[in-house]
Amino acid sequence: MQRKDDIKLACLDIPLEGTAQLVCPFCKGGSTGERSLNVRRVEAGILYNCKRASCGKHGIVGSRYTRDHTRKYKDHKTNHYQGITEELPEEVYNKMFGVYGIPMSTVLAEGVRYCSGLDRVYFPVYDYRGYCIGEVLKAANGQKPKVLINKFSIDVPFWHFSLITVVEHRLSEKLILVEDQTSSIKVTEVAPCAALLGTQLSDSILNQLRQFNLREVVVFMDGDRAGTLASNRIVRQLRPFFSSIRAIRPPAGLDPKDMSYNQIRNII
Repeated sequence: MQRKDDIKLACLDIPLEGTAQLVCPFCKGGSTGERSLNVRRVEAGILYNCKRASCGKHGIVGSRYTRDHTRKYKDHKTNHYQGITEELPEEVYNKMFGVYGIPMSTVLAEGVRYCSGLDRVYFPVYDYRGYCIGEVLKAANGQKPKVLINKFSIDVPFWHFSLITVVEHRLSEKLILVEDQTSSIKVTEVAPCAALLGTQLSDSILNQLRQFNLREVVVFMDGDRAGTLASNRIVRQLRPFFSSIRAIRPPAGLDPKDMSYNQIRNII
């Protein structure tokens, strides 16, 4: 019971349909202390799901929602990085993008920068119109937490569209859903793509997705157990609203960004 109380306490500031990633109180995030517990507040309480295959704890913690949650979240949970950014150093690019075969020109075109003071890579988060709605600061050398997320507004569905998707593909017929921004940068060279910034499809994202005139939605999560579970869950969420839903999976243990462009083109 204590562990569920820990989840409830950690989620006090999360508004209705808000999400977060926490250190799992059941497995403690393993030896690295990974923030592996995905949580989402719904009317009935807090949904939680640990993405570590060796844990996999999931369920709901009853925690009544009040308007105070939203007010507190507005006061304290919107943020903006105030430091200086610069072009990616070559060694950081090689480690975080070059290893996946993503050209430097593509990375720069997406607005990715480097925060030298934090030793983090700065990813802008764009909505479907190309407006910047937030930022993700990802650790370049294993520091914790691995990811820092700043939202500029709590009223905007928080997921990421690569600029190539916004400018060139324009969400005409098909949209690929992936987990992370690096995968979206790579996949979008082949087909229009958006990153959920995790493994959860929130109601706010689903509602916005339904507004697009799409012929097909393709779910392309990572090739681990958490990605497989998420893929099955997201397909069930989407099926009532789209006539063509498809889930594709990379080889076991790989992410979409690990695959070559030809492999992505063939599997999509």
